Amino acid sequence: MFGMSSLCESFLSLGVNINAKEENGMTALHVATLTDQK
Repeated sequence: MFGMSSLCESFLSLGVNINAKEENGMTALHVATLTDQK
């Protein structure tokens, strides 16, 4: 999430589960990596 660090910080401060997984077992970090997101 290049340039969106404040949004990420807001999600974390709200208690968003950063380890949440999709039905296929992938986390947001997995998806971001596979789609070349920064």
